Amino acid sequence: MGSLLAAVAPAAMVVVVVAVLVVVSSGSGAAGQLDIGYYNKTCPAVEQIVRAETTRIVSASPDLAAALLRLHYHDCFVQGCDASVLLDSTAGATAEKDAKPNGSLRGFDSVARVKDKLERACPGVVSCADILALMARDAVALSRGPSWPVALGRTSSAANCGELPPLQGDVNLMIQAFAAKGLDVKDLVALLASDAALLQDSLTGAYVPLMNNATYMDTTFFADFAVAMINMGRVGVRTGTDGEIRATCGVYID
Repeated sequence: MGSLLAAVAPAAMVVVVVAVLVVVSSGSGAAGQLDIGYYNKTCPAVEQIVRAETTRIVSASPDLAAALLRLHYHDCFVQGCDASVLLDSTAGATAEKDAKPNGSLRGFDSVARVKDKLERACPGVVSCADILALMARDAVALSRGPSWPVALGRTSSAANCGELPPLQGDVNLMIQAFAAKGLDVKDLVALLASDAALLQDSLTGAYVPLMNNATYMDTTFFADFAVAMINMGRVGVRTGTDGEIRATCGVYID
């Protein structure tokens, strides 16, 4: 995914060009329990706190905007949006973050920083999974990308060292890997647009020029991207008692 997040910093700004055009029909039945106003009574300032702290983080290190978006993608794609990618390895188990596909992930300290702010304001209320979803949205918006409503109410779960799909090579294998996650050929191209194999394949070749021409000024792309992010944020979510609210995002408490 590193080749898909362009870190362009004129005037200290990161522009996210093409990241995760992941259009899926739905993540799981539990996704229906997510709610835009989930924390209205228990932590009404959650979005303001996350936005303010993410603004400080991205202003100080603009390249972290792409890193935060990438964290959300890696978390959702393996076993659903459950913040398992944030867990630290233990003596008995290698965590998801230390699996080979995740070795270049960054931004863990930034998420911990936001979590700390929320724990002071609303102890034991806001999940790490919801924080990832909100920070990804705010990071894109701060980079002059689109914004979108984030339904909340996710809980977190234990790590699973699953694999991201192959990101280059045999197109048929890549198509099969994405199809297993409910993603189609257009999604594949959006996540692999620089791969020469995609240009040469009859199924994917037509999409590549469209993705390469997408810019942050393209309002059609912005609208599609926002819908894709909403859908991706619902993939495999846990809600209610099907998970936990961690005080520290790197430590599983079950």
